[in-house]
Amino acid sequence: MKRERTRRWTNHTTQRMSQRGIGPDVVETAQDYGRVVHTRGAVTYAIGRTEIAFYAAKGINLGRLNGVQVICCPTSGAVITVYRNRNFRHLRPNLGRKSSMSNRHNRIARYPGLLIG
Repeated sequence: MKRERTRRWTNHTTQRMSQRGIGPDVVETAQDYGRVVHTRGAVTYAIGRTEIAFYAAKGINLGRLNGVQVICCPTSGAVITVYRNRNFRHLRPNLGRKSSMSNRHNRIARYPGLLIG
């Protein structure tokens, strides 16, 4: 399943790709076949066990890409950084979590005599 992508990389991206031994073909494959997560103001393409199993049934071997994550700018599509991490917990959406402002409000409500800066 080929997705539309740009071949724009930042200097940081090329430096990290070189340091981490991740080639341009790996980045493009992650953008084509990885799960897409919009989180923390960026677009992340990630390949994990789920994607590997799904595409293996279709005859596409993604086994060597397990844990590859490509972080892109949401507006320009430029690749910001690339790394390998098999822990996808940070890709989960913020469901049910309170913002820091609501936490601050709760602390002030709990201790009305204490002014928190």
